[in-house]
Amino acid sequence: MTMLDIIVPDNSARRDSARSSMQGTGSVLADVSCGVAGTSGDFRDIAKLLIERIDHGDLPEGARIPTVRELMRDHSVRKGTAVRAQRELRSLGLIRAVIGLGYVVGAPSDEVQSLPSVANQKKNAVDSIIGRIQRGEIAPHTRVATLKSLRTEFGASYETARSILMRLHFSGWAYMLINWGTFAVPPHFWPTKSITGVRRELPYFINSDSIPDLEMQLAVHLGFPGWEPPEGCANPHQ
Repeated sequence: MTMLDIIVPDNSARRDSARSSMQGTGSVLADVSCGVAGTSGDFRDIAKLLIERIDHGDLPEGARIPTVRELMRDHSVRKGTAVRAQRELRSLGLIRAVIGLGYVVGAPSDEVQSLPSVANQKKNAVDSIIGRIQRGEIAPHTRVATLKSLRTEFGASYETARSILMRLHFSGWAYMLINWGTFAVPPHFWPTKSITGVRRELPYFINSDSIPDLEMQLAVHLGFPGWEPPEGCANPHQ
């Protein structure tokens, strides 16, 4: 279940009702698409394109609708045109506003919906990923997440997603390899077993040609003095 599944309830019945008003005579779609075909300068043309994306499933229930700024950039239109395109979809009952996210696909709801604060968003994501590491759902030395997957799963912005990865690293549950990503710390190095704690001044691990070499750096970084790496370990990042 994604963050959007939690904050955006299933209003498929209301959405179907809204869609039914668009079917039959097709008058609504005809009104929306009465601009010049193939152009993007009219708000009705933009609205038509968004409706088609919704109908084809490219924008499923709960998906975020492009922002005004994104519509202005993608269709080379003024702010007023982009705003009217969004307003058109809202008047048709196809999208609703979610505080902190913008417009998402789905019939309007009488309940006020909002995203958790950024601080709670980060905490929820970090706690969720730590839980997966502890349960073995994310294996040692495997990638914990990407910026894209965090933005998709938790509805996080780019900066929030980046902050989530840094929190996992600085808390000792993950480590970062330049040009590779963020990976899960193995159980014998979990911060719950650390003696001296994490050295925050070492943000990335570099020049690690093998797992033993990498784990030696982890031992120093996470506070496991005197640890000796096992023999015969391959490097899964190669």
